[in-house]
Amino acid sequence: MATGSNAVPLTTRFVSLFKFLWREVLKPSLVCLDSALVAFSVLFGAKIANPKGRCGVLIGIYSLIYALQVIPGPRFLGIGLIAFGYVGVLAANRAWARNEQFRRQIVKKILDDNPDAKGDLRWFAALSASQLFVLFPMASYQLNDLFSLFTVPENASWGTWIAFTFDGFCKSLLDWSEVFEIHYTEIGYSTTGGRILVMVKRLTFDYVLIQGIVALFRIRGTVQDAIASLKSDITFSISLGKRGVLPLIAVLKNEESRNEFRLAAAEALGQLGDLRAVTPLTEVLKDEEPVVVESAAEALVKLGDLRAVTPLIEVLKDEKDEGTWWGSACSCSKALGKLGDPRAVEPLIEALRHRIDELRKFAAEALGQLGDVRAVEPLITALKDNYRPVRIEVAQALGELGDPRAVEPLIAVLKDKESLSQDVAARVLGELGDLRAVEPLIEVLKDGESSLVPSVALALGELGDLRAVEPLIEALKDGEFSNDSTVVRALGQLGDLRAVEPLIASIKGIGVYDLFDLGVAIALGELGDPRAVEPLSKALLAGESGFMFRQAAARALGQLGDPRAVEPLIESIKGNVRATVVVALGELGDPRAVEPLIEALNDKESRVRSSAAEALEKLGDLRAVEPIAALLHDDNEWVREAAAAALDELKEQ
Repeated sequence: MATGSNAVPLTTRFVSLFKFLWREVLKPSLVCLDSALVAFSVLFGAKIANPKGRCGVLIGIYSLIYALQVIPGPRFLGIGLIAFGYVGVLAANRAWARNEQFRRQIVKKILDDNPDAKGDLRWFAALSASQLFVLFPMASYQLNDLFSLFTVPENASWGTWIAFTFDGFCKSLLDWSEVFEIHYTEIGYSTTGGRILVMVKRLTFDYVLIQGIVALFRIRGTVQDAIASLKSDITFSISLGKRGVLPLIAVLKNEESRNEFRLAAAEALGQLGDLRAVTPLTEVLKDEEPVVVESAAEALVKLGDLRAVTPLIEVLKDEKDEGTWWGSACSCSKALGKLGDPRAVEPLIEALRHRIDELRKFAAEALGQLGDVRAVEPLITALKDNYRPVRIEVAQALGELGDPRAVEPLIAVLKDKESLSQDVAARVLGELGDLRAVEPLIEVLKDGESSLVPSVALALGELGDLRAVEPLIEALKDGEFSNDSTVVRALGQLGDLRAVEPLIASIKGIGVYDLFDLGVAIALGELGDPRAVEPLSKALLAGESGFMFRQAAARALGQLGDPRAVEPLIESIKGNVRATVVVALGELGDPRAVEPLIEALNDKESRVRSSAAEALEKLGDLRAVEPIAALLHDDNEWVREAAAAALDELKEQ
């Protein structure tokens, strides 16, 4: 035995033993019990997503339990069903507790999930807890009938047993009924078993009540914290899910709140997507603060509910103080365009004629989004607007509408050097695809206005008319436009082989012109002419060429399919564009590439290794089987998948 200073106090030993038992026995057992109860709650509908369906299943099961009590049968079956229902109450409440834990982890950003994915089990738990007022009277009656646990008056009825249960519930609430000498029952305790049953009843009420009250206070605290942090972190409120909708609506409607909070509340409501927010958001559209109206309008767009259309239109029509109204009107115009309801067309046409420049601009944009042909003529008229941003939006709107009536007016804008909108008109004419625009576009290209070349060249490329080939080649040769990649792109789109030699001649081969040369390589690959093989091979091997150009050159050589490209590609397989080179060699399918590609399977970059495996799969050479098989144990998942797919294909061959 330890003596003196080495003796361990009895209290310390007891605490150590308790900690051990808690850690190794009690806690794991409680966790298992809790998980079992949560799993059991599934039988009562806890995992059903629809709240009405969930509660309907719960009520249906308890109704069945109660109905079976009336039908004559073995007593122990009835008691067993009551026990089943009792465990169901505990299970439903534990499922709610687990559900709240899941939600708290989302709010704290421990989990990244949808807070409403598992539903809100508050009402489910409350409904299940209310069954105790039926289950306990039934249990008391049945057990007393079997074991005579209580002293029961001769005239006792079903109401007497309910009162007996309610009396126990009152005593669970700080025993207030006994303090005021209020008694609901004449049933007494005659046995120890009866007292134990009453004790279980009171403990159950205490447990359910305490757990519920604690959970509700936690929910309230979490919601308050989320609302308080609206200004700094909107995601906190969004993580509440549908539970946050009503508190957010309260903040939104409170005109005494700071604008920053109301803006954030509107944004959060839009992201939550709950349609209960539609009406409060439409009411806020009448607010005097344009920034609040803008946020509400954007939220209504996210909700996508067409009930918002009429209130948005009313803001457009209800012109009040011009100093603040026009900002709200602009926001509502944007929202109407995005909602896409045809009722907005006429009010927006009226707004297109308004004296405020910005409102006309947003109205034009919205009309383009709506896609209604009633807007074509008003928009054509607005092409002559004295405010350039309006003219730009009008031209773009006509492009979105795609009506051929807009072609001639847009050509007129294209020819008008004073309009300052020629570039937009050119771009829109390309989108419309009407060949009446080809000659006017060529004329503008020949005029030599450098700022218009990108939009004109792109439009000619989209139109696809071969009349544009020679003018574009001339523009390519012109010193002023020779570095304009849009001309190169247009020539590639047109697909005419007359462009091959001029494109080859335009290659700079210097890093500073990398973007231009990139466009040339892409165009040559699209044209597919073998004359491009030699210059592209040369560029691939030239050290002074830019990285993007060499990458595009390798890709183009793979597209061209010429065997002359194999050696230059093999020579550059260890360079900084080797991933693209490997892919190109796979496209060419030449057996000379097998050994270099097998070597590339050991490259330090995973992208090169996976591309090499895919290329060898295309080549179909069985020499590659063993080297590819080694990649099945590669550190990179994509490489392993590519190797497995390649081996499957090679084995079939």
